[in-house]
Amino acid sequence: MEAIINVDGRDDGQRQLESLESWLRLDPSFRGCTRLEGKPSAGNLGTGVELLAIALGGGGTLSVLATSLSTWNNNLENLT
Repeated sequence: MEAIINVDGRDDGQRQLESLESWLRLDPSFRGCTRLEGKPSAGNLGTGVELLAIALGGGGTLSVLATSLSTWNNNLENLT
């Protein structure tokens, strides 16, 4: 199973997705399970990162993801 996270209508959407991916990599449950998609290849123009894909296994990783998203979002709000 895979979760797809997309940030629409935000000027800083790419930065937010990169921040979330970095945050998730700190959790052993998601190391090696995330990938940013939509980044243009070297030398090409493009819109940058469009989404973050997260591979979910069994054993409650969806609930771990929900908790991680909530914690990341709360920390993000405290930084701005």
